[in-house]
Amino acid sequence: MSGNTGRRYGAIWVTIVVAIFMGFLCLSEYLIRVHVEPNDLLTRHIAFMTSASVSDAIFGDSHAALGNVPVCVETRLSGAA
Repeated sequence: MSGNTGRRYGAIWVTIVVAIFMGFLCLSEYLIRVHVEPNDLLTRHIAFMTSASVSDAIFGDSHAALGNVPVCVETRLSGAA
């Protein structure tokens, strides 16, 4: 095996590894954008808070709204309340 053949095999190997890595990167980006982000609660909370007409917000779990004033935006997570 000459020096050029070894370099060529090395370049082919690196090209294949980079192509596989880029394929996994693109596939994971696609899966996140299509399946994860539409169901993400943080994104829904941000959209809800920016569209609300009040300037105050309450953050917490499913018990966050107990005893609070009704003029606040409530961003509690769903649970067994």
